[in-house]
Amino acid sequence: MVYCGNQKAMKRLQENLERGDDFPFLLIHGPNKLWKRQAALEEIKKKIGWYSQDFFHMRNCSEELGKKHTIKVNNSDYIDLPNGLKYHDAWARQLVHRLIKSPAWWTKYVLIEDIERMSLWAINALLKAMEEPLPGRKIIATTQNKDSLLKTILSRATLIPFVLVPDETIRTCFASHWDEMTEELLQFAWGRPGVVEEFLTNPDKRVDMQSHYLKIQQYWTKKEPVKLYKQLQQVEKSWQTQRVIDALLIWLQQKKDFSSADQVIKTLRMRQSNVAIDTLLFSLACMRQ
Repeated sequence: MVYCGNQKAMKRLQENLERGDDFPFLLIHGPNKLWKRQAALEEIKKKIGWYSQDFFHMRNCSEELGKKHTIKVNNSDYIDLPNGLKYHDAWARQLVHRLIKSPAWWTKYVLIEDIERMSLWAINALLKAMEEPLPGRKIIATTQNKDSLLKTILSRATLIPFVLVPDETIRTCFASHWDEMTEELLQFAWGRPGVVEEFLTNPDKRVDMQSHYLKIQQYWTKKEPVKLYKQLQQVEKSWQTQRVIDALLIWLQQKKDFSSADQVIKTLRMRQSNVAIDTLLFSLACMRQ
């Protein structure tokens, strides 16, 4: 499933991992649910074989925890996940320590999910490690918004863009596995195969999102900001905010209400300034006064 679209990006990723550069830094950027993380994991596993000690994975557990999962210079040792598992919470000092150690085989790999989660102190720790590069180290990071990153990080990165996948490509990718590729599902996915996979394997999530989406459409049309705000809060609790708003933007564009769509996009940019999510939701609701 990793190769559902973005073949050019996958080829660039493979080529850069084959290169013998000392301490290269690859930044895979693009919207969420494009399988950026899965693509990186697949390629890294091809390289390390049995040498698992040569791989350090800094996961993003925000969705599992229902809150933002940041990367700091120092942090607690373990975090509890809802599925009963414990995850060893990685932090920037550990990353630098791992990079200093020599690889067991040829190359040591680091995968940082959503590098924008890094605090300023963590970013500085990473930049300091990059000032004195060691051979046989490769860092791969993913991000949903490269423009939110410091220029000093971007200047050191080889950028690999993952883009939204055409509906027909998604339909082809999933044709042999599921026969539920409706237009509504493609609309919710908005070019992101990961959303299709999630909804097809978990129908309850799809039903929940459809319910949220229809209510938001209703309150938006009737200009009921209080109800809209409360509904958006419910959506945030179920971790569906971005997907519902994506579907809302498509709906506004189909209605040719480009003015409202532009306002929604401008409001969403508040996230780049680390504005509280409740403030963002309130701003969206107030647009319909």
